[in-house]
Amino acid sequence: MDVSKYKDEEKKVKKGRRKFNINSMGTKMALAFIFIGIVPLIISGYINYNNAYDALKAELVSTSTQSADLINLSIDNYLNGMGIQTKELSYSRNAVGVYDNPDDEEYLDLLLDQLGNIKDSNPNVLSLYFGAKDKRMIIYPVADLGEGYDPTTRSWYGGAIEKDGGIYWSEPYTDAATGNTVITVSTIVKDGGKIIGTVGLDIDIQDFSNTMSATKLGENGHIFILDNSGMVLAHPNPEMVGTDTIAN
Repeated sequence: MDVSKYKDEEKKVKKGRRKFNINSMGTKMALAFIFIGIVPLIISGYINYNNAYDALKAELVSTSTQSADLINLSIDNYLNGMGIQTKELSYSRNAVGVYDNPDDEEYLDLLLDQLGNIKDSNPNVLSLYFGAKDKRMIIYPVADLGEGYDPTTRSWYGGAIEKDGGIYWSEPYTDAATGNTVITVSTIVKDGGKIIGTVGLDIDIQDFSNTMSATKLGENGHIFILDNSGMVLAHPNPEMVGTDTIAN
């Protein structure tokens, strides 16, 4: 074995080690320059990331808020439209004709045709009716409400009387004709300045919910609507509609 050759190789290794000695001044200076160069980049990247995140978050919040505002406006317009339609129905001479001529089938047919046309134009309307002061009830679609049914004892009738020409909105309740959960919009009917009854229309909450909850907020967001008491009026999950689960 050539001992001198081995020693030469060992010297080269030690010399190489000295070149990369971490304790040397040159190495320390190099590391300092690297640190000085990299740290600002890291800080700058972190700041830019946070700024981009905050900007994106603000944009998403703004977009969601705008979408919610548009949905609220759409709901307001829809409900206001229902109120206007009910008010227009209260001016119907057919309702007055039915009240003044209880045995005249012609007025009855005209009123039912009018109610039917309104329902056909709005799928969310479950039924429409004229509840007369003399306790007669004209409803479309025609339904058997049972013997002794008295419209003047119903909340939608009394509520409309209290509003005295304004629009009454009922709390959600179970409809006697269909068993569905509904909201009634009603107002009084006058003839010669005297109240002769009320007209009303029922909005099917489930149909209303299906229409409203089909609207999405972003990719995964959805809307739900509560009334003043916390009752769910619209929700993507049909089982939630008509309950107060969310409020509780």
